[in-house]
Amino acid sequence: MSEIKLPSSYPSIANQVVIVTGGSSGIGLATVLLCIQNGARVVIADLCPPLPSNLPNSPLWSFTKTDVASWNELSQLFRTTYEQHNRIDILVANAGVGEVEDLFLDEFDESTGELQEPKHTVLSVNLLGVINSVKLAAHYFQKSGRCGKIVMTGSTAAYLNECLPGYQAAKHGLLGFMRAIRKTAPRFNVSINMVAPWMTMSALMTPELLTKVKAAGVPINEATSVAQAIVFLATCGWNGKTLFVAGNSCTEVEDALDSTRPLWLGSANDEAWKKAEKVQYFESRSGW
Repeated sequence: MSEIKLPSSYPSIANQVVIVTGGSSGIGLATVLLCIQNGARVVIADLCPPLPSNLPNSPLWSFTKTDVASWNELSQLFRTTYEQHNRIDILVANAGVGEVEDLFLDEFDESTGELQEPKHTVLSVNLLGVINSVKLAAHYFQKSGRCGKIVMTGSTAAYLNECLPGYQAAKHGLLGFMRAIRKTAPRFNVSINMVAPWMTMSALMTPELLTKVKAAGVPINEATSVAQAIVFLATCGWNGKTLFVAGNSCTEVEDALDSTRPLWLGSANDEAWKKAEKVQYFESRSGW
């Protein structure tokens, strides 16, 4: 694994139609700005619009109020974007929340005293919201007959233990989702990649957490560094890769994990898996 040096500009994204979920702040906003600076046409999808002072007065961007946990609102976002631009070229599935609920906090029904099912907001937004966004993007990519690029905002929690059960389950899910479709997506002229940023200056970085990580000497990402990784993945021609973004440096990790599989899986298991991959069952159980 070696550090990836990212370019300073991305001229190939000019005139591309880009949807950025969670684009009003943090990593999403930084991605929107970078896309606009390089001439892309961006649709920001978020619960609230960006502050006017955070974006230039430009026809290159628009805002659509969207709750990514709602299929109806996501569907409307993609439909109206397609109707306005006659195509969708890139999806940046970035919207996400932190560990907003305590999975193991017991709550009881007031009338029956029965233990209530826990809320799963983090899974609804960070996992299902992304999967549904990718589903809709795939539909409109094929409808327009053009190549499509998908970049998901994952997390280092997909690879490392961060002791956040709901959040980590969601980000692991995104990694598994990417791995499941990266082999077949190119048949439909679609690529899917993921960024895995660790602690980044965004709404998820609380003042208390910021104080702790600075005291520990942990390097922190700027949102602009993650945005550069996202736009790079949307334009570089890669498929099925993850850029691990830490301390504003980027490292591709999926190739290294694949090449070292005999070490961590065992040689016999690795050979067995190579044979299993050739079986039709493992090819695809979906439209992709």
